[in-house]
Amino acid sequence: MEIVVNGLTHVYDAGTPLARPALRGVTFRLRSGSFVGVIGATGSGKSTLIQHFNGLLLPTEGEVRVGDVTLRPGSRVPPALRQRVGLVFQYPEHQLFAETVEEDVAYGPRNFGWPETLVRKRVREALEAVGLDPDRYARRSPFALSGGEKRRVALAGVLAARPEVLVLDEPTAGLDPRRRNQLLALIRRLHQEEGLTVIWVTHTMEEVAELADHLLVLHDGRLVLEGAPAEVFARREVLAAAGVDVPEPVALAAALNRFLDPPLAETPLTVDALAAAVAERFAQRRGGR
Repeated sequence: MEIVVNGLTHVYDAGTPLARPALRGVTFRLRSGSFVGVIGATGSGKSTLIQHFNGLLLPTEGEVRVGDVTLRPGSRVPPALRQRVGLVFQYPEHQLFAETVEEDVAYGPRNFGWPETLVRKRVREALEAVGLDPDRYARRSPFALSGGEKRRVALAGVLAARPEVLVLDEPTAGLDPRRRNQLLALIRRLHQEEGLTVIWVTHTMEEVAELADHLLVLHDGRLVLEGAPAEVFARREVLAAAGVDVPEPVALAAALNRFLDPPLAETPLTVDALAAAVAERFAQRRGGR
């Protein structure tokens, strides 16, 4: 589902002495099925931006078009938009509330008025999608699970509604490396197998370098840079001004290029890509002797 943002401005407490602009004239287009990384320093407007995608926030100025729904100042938000765009907040396990995993995951579909047989089918499918066996987990209390399991249950609650767009606000925050890697693999699989449009907010550049095909860079509520990861991470001065670091492989490649003639032809975004580029360069040098 395509998302088009045109001149989006959002002001908290607009019209009061406490008015605080969070987004200023933001414009971009995201194609259906893309994996988009949203990056920027704390307070740059990332979380405010993504809350416009399912109508939790409305524009103060401008418009946001999600599929066939256009949101403007004062728009009525169609209930179906919340089903089509699933939003997972940072530390989503804090949003768990039901007595059992099954009831928690079923909350959204039931709110949409789906038949109970379909609700139970979707709950089972969603738990399986996040790697939790329904027969083992459905009747358990979500509060008795590990941190990683809680996060998977929270994600299943969004997936049960069968969204076309999955928006995640710093989903790996607070996870240890093993659980972080498990979640990254899960989201990659959902994107590839289900064809979901994924919008991923993070402060971890290595994550978006590995997963995203398009990046949005926010600074002080403005979109200062967008494009493919290799293009964006090549603009180190713009990123530095926005308070954004580059992934470690990109920084290391830049350091190596000071000693290489000619420099590496492409910007390696991952450790594996950097290792392959360096190995190829040494192979070329040996072959040229």
